[in-house]
Amino acid sequence: MSVDPVLLSVVNQSLAAIAEEMSRNLIRSAYSTIVRESRDAATALMTPAGAVVAQGAKTIPILLNAFPPVMREFRARGLLGAARPGDVLVTNDAYAGGQHLDDIVLVVPVCHDGTLLGWAASLAHHLDLGAGSPGINPRAREVFDEGLRIPPMRLGLDDFGPGGRLGALLASNVRMPQQTLGDIRAQIAAVRTGERRLKELAERHGTAVLHAAMGGLLDYAETMIRAAIRAAPDGTYTAEEWMDGDGPDGSPLRVLVTVEVSGDALRVDLAGTADQSDGPVNAPVASTESAVYTALKYLLLPEDVPANEGANRPVSVIVPEGSLLNPLFPAAVGARMSAVFKVVDAMFLALAPILPGRVIAPSFSAVAAIALSSRNGGRRLIYREALGGGYGAGAGYPGASGVAVTLTNTANTPVEFTESVHPYFLVEEYALRRGSGGAGRFEGGMGVEKRYRIIDDDVLFAAYSDRHHAGATGLDGGASGARAQFLLERDGSICELPSKIIEPVRRGDRIWVLTGGGGGYGS
Repeated sequence: MSVDPVLLSVVNQSLAAIAEEMSRNLIRSAYSTIVRESRDAATALMTPAGAVVAQGAKTIPILLNAFPPVMREFRARGLLGAARPGDVLVTNDAYAGGQHLDDIVLVVPVCHDGTLLGWAASLAHHLDLGAGSPGINPRAREVFDEGLRIPPMRLGLDDFGPGGRLGALLASNVRMPQQTLGDIRAQIAAVRTGERRLKELAERHGTAVLHAAMGGLLDYAETMIRAAIRAAPDGTYTAEEWMDGDGPDGSPLRVLVTVEVSGDALRVDLAGTADQSDGPVNAPVASTESAVYTALKYLLLPEDVPANEGANRPVSVIVPEGSLLNPLFPAAVGARMSAVFKVVDAMFLALAPILPGRVIAPSFSAVAAIALSSRNGGRRLIYREALGGGYGAGAGYPGASGVAVTLTNTANTPVEFTESVHPYFLVEEYALRRGSGGAGRFEGGMGVEKRYRIIDDDVLFAAYSDRHHAGATGLDGGASGARAQFLLERDGSICELPSKIIEPVRRGDRIWVLTGGGGGYGS
């Protein structure tokens, strides 16, 4: 069935609105700061075959391309065909299409009059799933050190409550069960919203029209990205980026990207990237693929084109097994973001010569992931946030300052809320880090500077970040941004901490988190 272009546009906007309503319901009903304040979550609608056709637009880019590999895994295990109304498919397994273990995916089938309309999905970052360290475990050496693994499985809605099978399992294995189960319920609310709204859409337009429109939207995104690839000159383009290692000296690890443009198709080969690491900075292949697709949509798709799975069709991604970007089980993957950020920056640099004026300089391209935990009054409390830095500058404009960059888009966590819920530290300073952006004709964005004062004993500081070894490089003659730092002030002296750290802190200590700036553009 062909669908009138006007109706196709109407259905597209309706699907996008449903996915966005799902996202807002998830965020507003979540218990944890990482979801409710930072918005580390994602929602999506899929076709009956499991292809992503709409996504909540204001959440995390690395997660917006995270659903396709999970759906492939569900399909390979026969779970898509077996699912019935009232079932929930669930996983967080980084070796079964997932991201890292903190990210739990829920997917429900949406049926109407006995016909499968599609699938509604939600993903949320959970503060604690029983890892070896509260909130973050930078010392993880295996995925088993990072929390409870949930293999792809089919459960019922009742299994997610406090007395349900999965609810009881989680409550027995996590440090803050009320918060974890509260966020799970928020995810359930999101997918139920998607289920209800998708049924309403089918009643309005008819199931056949809805399915035809879904297919048309996938084809449209494919057509648009093929046209953009065809406009680029054929050839092979290569660039590299470097990230901090997780050994004692933080020796840099290489990420090498080779992009081959041929007609209206594109091949991305990551051979030459460093071997997998002993620590948690490895990225599962699902995260690597998501980073590649996200980078290409930034560079090639007009903003008004739906960023659905159809745009992935002309792109093939080759990632060697046993590498930093496709590690072998059971490598740790909790700090995967540092590696996939470098994939985006390297792709930008590789394509800069054939996309003049459209590519920005490398950014801070890291997450300064901070966890402060305490047993305050015998009650376990965990604070977690992700601090951004500076964007790289572009042709004609400076980089944005003090924001989450490219793949993350996490929001600012209000200091007032932070202090009211976590009585074991205060935020003494939160400011832009002046002078941290790379110099150039257009200056790179500034990082941030945040200082925490510990006001209780028996507090644990855990963190991981990147760009501590060297700052983001400039482009077209621009200078590098400032490197990032973790500093600990104790008894009047200040020492620098490594970029991956677990450190007990006590009353009177101060922790300084300084994130990096973006690279400058132009001499």
